[in-house]
Amino acid sequence: MSRPIYLALMLALAAPAWAGTDSLAPDPKGLATVTAFLASGDCPGAVGAIKEGIKSRHPAVLLVAGTMFEEGVCVKPDWDKAVNLYLLADAAGNRSAIPRLAAGYAVAGREHGLALWWAAHRPLNLPAACVPAADPEKQQDAFNAALERMPPALFQACVYIAGVTYDVMANVEFPPDAARYRMSGTLAMEFIPAEGAINWRYLRRGDVERPSGVRDMGKEQFEEHRIENSLMTYVKQKGKAALARYAQPAGIDPAWRVRATLAFE
Repeated sequence: MSRPIYLALMLALAAPAWAGTDSLAPDPKGLATVTAFLASGDCPGAVGAIKEGIKSRHPAVLLVAGTMFEEGVCVKPDWDKAVNLYLLADAAGNRSAIPRLAAGYAVAGREHGLALWWAAHRPLNLPAACVPAADPEKQQDAFNAALERMPPALFQACVYIAGVTYDVMANVEFPPDAARYRMSGTLAMEFIPAEGAINWRYLRRGDVERPSGVRDMGKEQFEEHRIENSLMTYVKQKGKAALARYAQPAGIDPAWRVRATLAFE
């Protein structure tokens, strides 16, 4: 399975919950056909299944469809179509579309003001200077005016911070090794924008009930097991990819930090 298809699958099937955010359970019925086609590499079948899912307004399918158009999985890359699908997913109750929109609009050459507008819907501990006090939905004129008053250097710094933060939020999923062993746990992320670095650490570790036939490891065994290393390696790789996607501007306040917790359930 190619990496882009893998990402599309994992986005819908195993997205973790960020502390302080809402989560929406995937729709197994709506996704079953789509994921089967993607897993087998059958692009025509996947596209046909996506079209049916869009008609039915399945929240998770709409998100996968948007990801396919954004990343060019089985279809020609088309950001405008991806945006429309993300908007439909958001309207259908899938709040995972918001970080996709914030991260996507922060890409070079796109409407950076919209990156901050979408980020303001789920601020996720962004620096206060990057989040206007005006409500992005109810006070759009005031929100836009606040963005226009931002010094250019601050605006670019905020767009960079939003891009990296929400790219990580959108793309960190539950790794296969951990999923196989039904692992759960919470990681803390610290993004240091001025250094272009993301640090990760465990807040707690734990196992949940396993199906019969799966080895039940004690905590000490678990802490030394490769699954834990796999999880940390996985999130670090996603963090590096996010940092590489956006150009780091100069002059970012060295004291700024973006901290968030990521719970794999």
